[in-house]
Amino acid sequence: MEDDLTPLLQKAIDGDDDAESRFCRAVYQELRATAHALAQRATGGSLQPTALVHELFLKMFRRGGLKKACNRRYFFAVAVDQMRKLLIDHHRRRKRVKVGGGRRRIALDEVVDQLLVDFEGQNGFDVEALEAALSQLEIQNKRAHRVVIHKFYAGLTNRQTAELLGIGESTVEADWRLARAKLHELLNSRPA
Repeated sequence: MEDDLTPLLQKAIDGDDDAESRFCRAVYQELRATAHALAQRATGGSLQPTALVHELFLKMFRRGGLKKACNRRYFFAVAVDQMRKLLIDHHRRRKRVKVGGGRRRIALDEVVDQLLVDFEGQNGFDVEALEAALSQLEIQNKRAHRVVIHKFYAGLTNRQTAELLGIGESTVEADWRLARAKLHELLNSRPA
């Protein structure tokens, strides 16, 4: 699949609309499965994977985000990271609205709101605290940070994570253990 998608991706980046359309069709189901895994992992399925993938497509294809990707592997790494950022951005908007904004909510917001409430309730900390801890982890160990993004947010297996990052499964396991310990330490050392 790598051999078929990478040249197609390059043509799409160069502005070939037909190649972009074919590339989108080729990666849609895989991205939707990743979004589904994210929703299942965090909320038991209340987040609509289709809406998340469509938002991702808008961000990556219409706002120049595709230019960051040079091959299939890197495209999916960027896509997972962008899905995570979409959730974090929504969380921040939701908090601003709670404080006093009178914005009208749309259906996707309500679903993502429930995702965040469920996540915070199940894990005993808020999404922004997790994002801050992940930022610290990224400074200390970029590879372990990427492992967390792929395993936690996208729900990928060790094998899938190893393939995307170009490392061995045993390295993924070691980074996962290290990252969990570091995140636990960072989250528990926060002032209450």
